[in-house]
Amino acid sequence: MENSGKKYQIDTEENKMFLGELQKNLLNFGKGFLSPGGSAYFLGDDGTPWKDRNRETWITCRLVHVYSMGIMLGDKESPALVHGAVHGLLEELKDRENGGWYPGITPDNKFLPDKQCYAHAFVLLAASSALLAGEKDAETLLKDALELFDKRFWDEKQGLTYDTWNTEFTVLDDYRGLNANMHTVEAFLADGDENEITVTKKGCYVKNLNYEDYIALGKLTEKEEELLREVMSEEFRNEIPSFGVGSDVANLALTKVGCKYSQEHRYEEGYYDCSSLVQRLYQEVGISLPAIASTQGEFMVTHGLEVTEGELEPGDLIFYSYEQNGQFRNISHVAIYVGNGRMVHAANSRRGVVNDPFNPSNIGLYGRPSRLQ
Repeated sequence: MENSGKKYQIDTEENKMFLGELQKNLLNFGKGFLSPGGSAYFLGDDGTPWKDRNRETWITCRLVHVYSMGIMLGDKESPALVHGAVHGLLEELKDRENGGWYPGITPDNKFLPDKQCYAHAFVLLAASSALLAGEKDAETLLKDALELFDKRFWDEKQGLTYDTWNTEFTVLDDYRGLNANMHTVEAFLADGDENEITVTKKGCYVKNLNYEDYIALGKLTEKEEELLREVMSEEFRNEIPSFGVGSDVANLALTKVGCKYSQEHRYEEGYYDCSSLVQRLYQEVGISLPAIASTQGEFMVTHGLEVTEGELEPGDLIFYSYEQNGQFRNISHVAIYVGNGRMVHAANSRRGVVNDPFNPSNIGLYGRPSRLQ
């Protein structure tokens, strides 16, 4: 299968890179959603906030859920977005006089009327997701949302939800909608290593439930159990692509495996030596580095870019000192750390650019050029 087709084939390196790029693009697209008060703007096709439209509770909750997943995927900007939106749910969108959450806020900061089960189900989902992602205020949000939902929206007799109250919770609409119940089920199925929200005819409660609990129920086939254990394993999670400039360089480096080694042709397509591989890949992400391994190492030190072995992340540089050569720290070789104990480097004319196990011996220093952006 050609490389262009392999990105659609599960578990290939091309597929992992393709999915990682989609994840990164989707997360980056929505990062302009947060208003000063914490509620969410609608976004245009280019991600520009539409400040002339209502800022609605369900949209805010959905984005808390999305960027909680961003936190779990290692996106460094997601924690601040989740914290800001959770703050909006606890302050700007919350009705402190009558309880519950307004459906939204108009551009001139007036509250939309009524209290909708639909929106409150999303508050439950947002709180559960944020709690799993480690947001410090999520526990308060979840507690408030559960108490309100149990009091105002759960019909114990029917085993279904009420749909809509007036703003003051004094008049209940006769309408019962499928949509509100559907999203309530979604909220009550929210689960992870820390909590699950569950509903019974006696009300709502929080209970720990993890993947091993699902297996213990005995309802999975042998194949399903094997697959679930695989995707929840530490090894599988470590293979999930991370984000940022360093990860971009690591992913680029993996695409160069198999290229030829040449000092003479180091700036021609398909040819690299160790330092030109580093220099050219970082140039692709907008970072200029010196041309020689020893001067690249010196650049790391003089610009405060050194890291320790225990801090290594994808895209970090590994500088080797094999013998006295009169260069900075006797550095004569450089490799790119790509994660999971692996490194990509232009080894020699016989092997070319290869993906090798990380070798921690003869180390000159470690550096992180991605700090420059």
